[in-house]
Amino acid sequence: MNKRLEELREHIFSIDEEIVRLLVKRTETAIEISREKQKLGLPVRDPEREKRVIDTILHLPHAPMHSDDLEMIYRQIIHLSRDAQRREGRHR
Repeated sequence: MNKRLEELREHIFSIDEEIVRLLVKRTETAIEISREKQKLGLPVRDPEREKRVIDTILHLPHAPMHSDDLEMIYRQIIHLSRDAQRREGRHR
């Protein structure tokens, strides 16, 4: 196989490992947030907060990614965070 291609694939894999590590850390933090929300009697979902998160993300430099793609990814991340928060709430 082409050495450069193999190097690039290894680099992608190391990036993927970092993405997973960060997603785990984000989920753990979302669960902590759910615990605080529970103490305060707040609902898991906060549409205004979710909109602010996405708006903030879309203002970060993200070329060559298209804004629609980045928004789709973050909507899914937020959805998964809400699911983790809800599961946490059921197990407490």
